[in-house]
Amino acid sequence: QGERGLLPKGVVEQRLIEIAQGLNRLRGESVARVRDDPATLLRKVPLFAELPAEEMAPLLRKLAPHTLEAGAAIVRQGELGDTLFLIARGVVRITREEGGEIHPLGTLMAGDFFGEMALMGRGSRAASVLTVSPCRVYTLRRDDLMEIMARHPTIQQILESADAKRREQMRRQA
Repeated sequence: QGERGLLPKGVVEQRLIEIAQGLNRLRGESVARVRDDPATLLRKVPLFAELPAEEMAPLLRKLAPHTLEAGAAIVRQGELGDTLFLIARGVVRITREEGGEIHPLGTLMAGDFFGEMALMGRGSRAASVLTVSPCRVYTLRRDDLMEIMARHPTIQQILESADAKRREQMRRQA
C-alpha cells in the first residue's frame, strides 16, 4: 500500500520499524538500536570477528559509505560480485528469481551484512538485494581487501583461516 501511495510515507516507515523490531524479537536478539559505527558492523562479519583491533584500522579506512533511496537495487542476481555490504541503517529484501517467478528469501536490517562470499571471490550473486526503506550501507571491495592483505600478512592469515572454516561449515550443511 505504501508503494502505491495508499498510505502516508511516515506511516509506512513506522510500520517498517515495527516489523524490523518484531523480526528481532523472533530472532531472539535485543532490539537495541544499532549505531552507525563501521567498526561494530565489520566485527559482525565472521571473516573479521577474530581480527585484533590494531589490524582493523586499514580495513576501516577502505569502507565506503553509501546512502540509498527506498526501492534501489543494491545487487542483482547473476551479476559478478566483489563487494561486502554492511547495513548501517534501513531494511533490505533478498529475492531470487527461479522459473520466471520472484521468491522472497529474507529481510536484512541495520546491523546485518551480505556479500562476504563475493568479497572472497566466489563468483556471481545468488540473489538480488533491494532496499525496502532508505538505507545507509558501507562497502568493502575485493580489490581494496587484496591491497590490504598484501601489506598486512597477519590480516591475510586470519581471513584465509576464517574463510576456510566457513567454507567447511557450509560444506557440512549442504
